[in-house]
Amino acid sequence: MLDVRDLRVAFETRGRTVPALHGVSFALRPGTVAGLVGESGCGKTLTALAIMRLLPATAGIQAGDVHLNGRSLLDLPEREMARVRGAGIAMIFQQPRASLNPVFPVAAQLTHVLRLHRGLARRAALAEAEALLARVGLPGPTRILRAYPHELSGGMCQRVMIALALACRPRVLVADEPTTALDVTVQLQIVELLRALQQELGLTVLLITHDLGLVAEICDDVHVMYAGRIVESASVEALFRRAAHPYTRGLMTARVRAGGRALPTGIPGRVPPLGQTPPGCPFHPRCHLAGPECAAAEPPPEVVADGHIVRCHRWRAGVA
Repeated sequence: MLDVRDLRVAFETRGRTVPALHGVSFALRPGTVAGLVGESGCGKTLTALAIMRLLPATAGIQAGDVHLNGRSLLDLPEREMARVRGAGIAMIFQQPRASLNPVFPVAAQLTHVLRLHRGLARRAALAEAEALLARVGLPGPTRILRAYPHELSGGMCQRVMIALALACRPRVLVADEPTTALDVTVQLQIVELLRALQQELGLTVLLITHDLGLVAEICDDVHVMYAGRIVESASVEALFRRAAHPYTRGLMTARVRAGGRALPTGIPGRVPPLGQTPPGCPFHPRCHLAGPECAAAEPPPEVVADGHIVRCHRWRAGVA
């Protein structure tokens, strides 16, 4: 459904080209939910923006390709890509309130999308907008249509964003940290809504998150990202049963477990800033398994099991 191949993105800053994504590759199976996980600064959101061709002016795609249903998105003229956004692939952004235009009511923003992409007349667009708000669980959709974003709670704005993303009936939905800045109760409601919509509409979903508990609950496949690279890919069952990369295992030990008595342990150090990635494996300065080979060369992909890929020189030393 969505196939990302050797995607490389770099920023132009102060006369320098600074690589940010280093050959990112993964694929989404139709009708499934795939998680893209990692700490802040690993390149998850940048990957989503590159897929959507919504990169900032200082960034550019250097190499690679993105295929949607076998069609290369990077080769499309901008006018055609604008039609793909929404109808082919849609995105829920991190900050729902900031992503909605504060000077227009919800009705204007929803009906604009419906009229532009689906060619609906004004009355039909209003009716469809009300139906979309009802579908995402907003009570009193007629009242919500008249409201401005600042008059809605964070959870309500997120539901409006989901309605906007679904307005053009996309096949693929990219959800970038859809529960960020929401309280725990609302987070659960949004997760349940996304899961219900995915199953009802047969959506293929890329869920960007740092929450492995959420991944375990909703995802079919997982791609673990570090310093602009995919370092491990597997099914959810395989990853939680036998994580191979030391970084993945570190993320798991950093989780708070329900009923657990011991405090979670963190990963020492931090993700290297852009332009300061160490040679060899970028994780080796933080890795307790690192050896001389880890600083000398970046590890190639290795097969742990069918469908389970890892990039680590010494992963066998840490897997029971």
